[in-house]
Amino acid sequence: MGKTSRIRSKVKVKQKPKKIKLKPDGMLAKHWDPKATVQENYKNLGLSYNMNRSTRLAESVQEKTPAVLEIEEAVKYGVSAVKFCSPGEKDFVEGMVAKHGSNYKAMERDRKLNFYQHTEAQIRKKCEKYQKLYGSTD
Repeated sequence: MGKTSRIRSKVKVKQKPKKIKLKPDGMLAKHWDPKATVQENYKNLGLSYNMNRSTRLAESVQEKTPAVLEIEEAVKYGVSAVKFCSPGEKDFVEGMVAKHGSNYKAMERDRKLNFYQHTEAQIRKKCEKYQKLYGSTD
């Protein structure tokens, strides 16, 4: 006659959250305790783990730890970020300047070379960046 259907119940298994291990590098590595929690390490370093509590923590902590002094020293004499043009961006600017000179409006309308449809301001910024890094675009 008719088939009887059997009802299957699905049991959802909760997955445990993945434990993230932080491995700091540079100047924090020598002050980092791998057995302590992240919050404890931040507290020992004199840093704030929770930005909402940072103002209260800053008022209560008067002395600076060696790690904080080292970070402040590195920030004083820090290196600025290295700026570069990708090879594709370099070819894009060189092609546009070769074809249109300094006419940014024409560069914007050129659909063959400007296939990403950059605006006039975006193209101007790319050309200025290229000029700073490589000199004249002519």
